[in-house]
Amino acid sequence: MSHDKDELLAVQDSRIQKMRHPAQVTTYIKEQQRMALAGVRGHQPFKALLSCYASMEHLCSTAEPLLDCISLSAIITATAQLWTTAQAHSSFKPSANSAAFELKRFCCIIVLQLEPMMSAVGAREISNILWSSAKLGLHPDAFVPGMTDALAAKLLQLTKDEARRQPNAQEDANLLWALATLGHEPADKGLIDVVFKHFVMLIRHHDAQKRPTSQGVSNVMWALGESNHAPPDGAASVILERPTALCGLPRQAPNAQELSNTLFACAVHRLEVKRAVSLALVDELLRGR
Repeated sequence: MSHDKDELLAVQDSRIQKMRHPAQVTTYIKEQQRMALAGVRGHQPFKALLSCYASMEHLCSTAEPLLDCISLSAIITATAQLWTTAQAHSSFKPSANSAAFELKRFCCIIVLQLEPMMSAVGAREISNILWSSAKLGLHPDAFVPGMTDALAAKLLQLTKDEARRQPNAQEDANLLWALATLGHEPADKGLIDVVFKHFVMLIRHHDAQKRPTSQGVSNVMWALGESNHAPPDGAASVILERPTALCGLPRQAPNAQELSNTLFACAVHRLEVKRAVSLALVDELLRGR
């Protein structure tokens, strides 16, 4: 078994030594994720996770000069996606195997390497890091105190950026969902409202491709309900326009879970919902049952 591991690391070393650009590292990470996915869906998912941890940790130590915030974000995201898939496996019990114990140590290594690069992170990296942390149930502050607020503050800053680096609707939604899932109250009390308003602004974007999906709306509304944070005045009626407009559209209509999340937030905050909107959402929910 040790011989097989040594051979695998030798092959990886040969590949890593040929890398000359950070983009090659990110491509390598995605390839490793695809390979690990088959194992995670097999009979021993925890072994596939442990192998993936070892491979990524080896990459971080061997290719450190080429690592950037994009590649480190990709590692965290890949880990969360693999972990979520493994949890869905009937034989996977997180509390009863070494993969669960190794997860925290592994994520600590990645987050500590990410900390010095905080000034360079973009909206996508922030969104993916916080979404992944929430999926894994690991608060970034457990490794680097204040990191969650630093990431959220950076995304808040980017909502005002005029150099086309503003977050898109999914990135806004991921941030709000992650903060609510982690149970994190931002140090900046106005942050949630600003990000929410930026998300709402995208609902009426002239480019239809940049408007939120039904899942994005659902995640934002669930986050507001879960964190008991009332939406800014007038914003709720605008955000509800989106799932209503998508009802009945092939591959775009909200599913039952998304509708439930949206209606849950309306109930929590006792939002005044237009009769036509409430009827459309409930009708879509009943039609999908």
